[in-house]
Parts: sequence; structure tokens; C-alpha cells
Amino acid sequence: MVRMMEYIIFGALMAGNLSLGLYFSFRKRGTGTATSVTTAEVFLGSRLLRTIPLAASSVASLVSSTALVGFPAHYYAYGWHTSWCYVMPLVFVPLSTHVFVPVLYRLRITSIFEMWELTLKAESEKPVDLTARPAVAEWKPSLD
Repeated sequence: MVRMMEYIIFGALMAGNLSLGLYFSFRKRGTGTATSVTTAEVFLGSRLLRTIPLAASSVASLVSSTALVGFPAHYYAYGWHTSWCYVMPLVFVPLSTHVFVPVLYRLRITSIFEMWELTLKAESEKPVDLTARPAVAEWKPSLD
């Protein structure tokens, strides 16, 4: 019975996600807008996402199924020493929210890697850029 209930819950979740995707897909087509979709629209939600959907998206991308299964198993087997992974976000989330995100938002970039490209201006030298990033991150502040 438990196995059947798992299949029912899984099927309901998949049907819900599929129906949401189809609804928004057909709703957009019905508005008469152009069918070409830009990268900014897909990747950034046209920069129009409200707080709750953005927070839900961030949490969904941070919480993985491996963590949901793996952490309780690890606690059971080895103890609670890995619970520090829940303490450190209390320090680093406010720090990144108030320090890094405003800078990236004002620059209208989506990642630190875009920031490094703006800093290095070495778009044509990708292999060198990828190997030099750790060195630049270490030495650039001391050069400024």
C-alpha cells in the first residue's frame, strides 16, 4: 500500500507540474505576442519575478533530492556534526544578500563569472581565462 501511495503522489506532482507548464505555454501563445523567446525572458523571467517566486526558485535549486535523502542517512550513521551546514547559511545568506547581490543587480549581470569577464575583458581567451580565474580572484584585490 505504501508503494502505491508513493506512485500516486509522484504522479500527482508530475501532472501538476506538466499542467502548469502547459497552461503558461498556451496562455502566452494566446496573447498574440511574438513567438520568439529571448534568453533573458527564459533565464531571468524578463527580470519581472516577484519576491515569492524568486525565493521559491532559489530554494528549489538549492535543495536537491540527494541532500533530502543523504543528510538524514548520514546523521543516523555518523551523528550530527554535519549540522553545521545549517548554521553557516545563517551567516552567509545575509552577507551575500546585502553585499554581493546589490552590486550584481546594479551591474545587471547574473553571475560572478560575468563579473570576471567584465573585469578581465578577455572574452577571446577562454582557456586562459578559465585557468586564470583562481589566480585573478586571489591577486586582483592586492593589485587595486
